[in-house]
Amino acid sequence: MKKHSALRVTLIYLAVGSLWIIASDAITAEVLAPATSLTADQVQTAKGLTYVALSGCLVFVLVRVAMRESQRSSDELGRLVDERTRELDDANASLRDRNRDLSLVNRDLKAFSYSVSHDLRAPVRAITGFATIVRKRHADALPGQAAHYLDNVLAASARMDRMIDDLLRYAQLGAADVVLAPTSILPIVETIARERAQEVSDVGGSIVVTDHDAIAIADATLVTQAIGNLVDNAIRYRSQDRQLHVRIDIAQRDGRVAVSVADNGIGIPAEQRDRVFTVFQRLHGDGDGTGIGLAIARRAAEAMRGALDVDSSPDGGSTFALTLEGASR
Repeated sequence: MKKHSALRVTLIYLAVGSLWIIASDAITAEVLAPATSLTADQVQTAKGLTYVALSGCLVFVLVRVAMRESQRSSDELGRLVDERTRELDDANASLRDRNRDLSLVNRDLKAFSYSVSHDLRAPVRAITGFATIVRKRHADALPGQAAHYLDNVLAASARMDRMIDDLLRYAQLGAADVVLAPTSILPIVETIARERAQEVSDVGGSIVVTDHDAIAIADATLVTQAIGNLVDNAIRYRSQDRQLHVRIDIAQRDGRVAVSVADNGIGIPAEQRDRVFTVFQRLHGDGDGTGIGLAIARRAAEAMRGALDVDSSPDGGSTFALTLEGASR
């Protein structure tokens, strides 16, 4: 706006000056015609004084116009500042409310975790303890069918205990402090593969890790939890028609790090791929999973500002892709 105002003043001044140069002689002759006794020097002086007077009037008018425009701009700027200040105050108030709500949620999560850890686990342990005592002390006296039922009770209790552990981990992901830092992914993946190598070998399978590292902005504990759950899911829901094969790839491109866990298992129908990340969703009833592992993996990914998605082949096999923000080396 200032640039345009300066240009306008300059153009007006040039126009008035040029007009005066062109028309001043005629105007002076017309005005001073009665005063024939004036000398040439006096006429030139009169022309100069007239030009100065006109220039002064022009400058006065232009300055007044510029001052009005400046005042309008100042008033508009003040209005915008007041408006933005009110918006900022409202945003800060909303942020305070959300922080207070978040504190309440975290407090409730801690209370829930305590309840799950103590109030729910206590009866499960009691059932497991009493069933184990009966199994050990009265095994010979139990009819075959009763022993079978007792084994089912013990298996269900063990599964319930695992479910409580998974539920606690899922709840604590929302309340725990996440520490994001440059994290080397390959060592984490290699550790996960090494820890599960015997389990994979026991079912006649194989697990392969590509020899490529990438640095992500992540929490090492959450990365371990997410990828570990994906590998466990591949082992648990393997196909009975072929040997298990798990492949873990690491890639870095476009500022993102992608860790893919591919298997040749039973696969996931396209219409059910979003459901597998929901708590307690088990698409296949013949596994021993709790239905929380993939939900934990996605929640861990989101806690690191990343994402977890799945693609599955109609012929079986799934590929889970964990995407995280990359770090420059």
